[in-house]
Amino acid sequence: RVRRYGAHETLPLNVDLVAIERIGETGLPPQSDFSAEEESDSQELMEAMDGASPSADFFEGDVNQEASLPADTAIPPSPPGDANLDGDLSELDEAEELEKLEASSNEILPTPLAEDPELDGEEEISPSRAHPDDDEEPIIDPGAMLMEDVEPMDIYRHGVAVQFGFLSNRGPEGASTFFSAAGLRYSYTLGKLLFARTNQFQDSITLEGGLFHYKIQGYLADDDNGVDAYSVTPLLATLRYTLHLTESTGLFVYGGMEQNLAKSTGPAFESNADGEALLSGFRPALGAGLIMRLGPGWEARADLGIDMIALGMMLRF
Repeated sequence: RVRRYGAHETLPLNVDLVAIERIGETGLPPQSDFSAEEESDSQELMEAMDGASPSADFFEGDVNQEASLPADTAIPPSPPGDANLDGDLSELDEAEELEKLEASSNEILPTPLAEDPELDGEEEISPSRAHPDDDEEPIIDPGAMLMEDVEPMDIYRHGVAVQFGFLSNRGPEGASTFFSAAGLRYSYTLGKLLFARTNQFQDSITLEGGLFHYKIQGYLADDDNGVDAYSVTPLLATLRYTLHLTESTGLFVYGGMEQNLAKSTGPAFESNADGEALLSGFRPALGAGLIMRLGPGWEARADLGIDMIALGMMLRF
């Protein structure tokens, strides 16, 4: 039961009220409207509340509220009926809902973030960028991450080598023969980290061109007039694939072609033309080798193939 204050049937909006006072319980109807079981329940309830049994007049008429309330307490008028009571309760529910709405509207909202001065004012941020989906994982390129973590073992791209050794050519009877020679070789690295992309193993592919020279005496003719002599200049073009095992060691294989240019430089013999023809022409260049770094920019190189057996020093830059 709630108490109505004068003409205030509903609680006005945006008005602060002190309190709503609870006066008492609604009086019970006459005894004739209760069954025996309901009367027993009501009597037990009143004993629990007042600590004493109610008088016999309690069920015969209206409840004597003055006997159970203090003398200075005003007795409110009885409600006209159940319909008015239901209306008052609904009005109280509406008042409670309005108070909740007012309390929620007065909550302190979080302070908005300050604008970033570095952002362009004309740039429009899409909702997907402003509020990314937590369940969606960003797409990461594994190859890009690997490239960022790997430290290259070969930091140079150019190289010039001086080599000494034995180069292969045709002998007088057509079989392959090695002749001592010396020459220069230039190399240019076309690509790195092609198949091996770890800190333990890396690879590279290099284009190489070489120029060598050697002389031959007594190749075909040897008589009282002297011996024949030839000057041979091999030109090499190869492609080298290197597998770097460490920063200072690498194994390689190469393949390409060798062009020999031969010219007679000795006495005039009828066989000179035959000698020039045998020593000139194309030959395959195929083999393997080892590269070892001796210091910053300096490497030692060894070649072993069907075209040459050579050692040399290479300057990298």
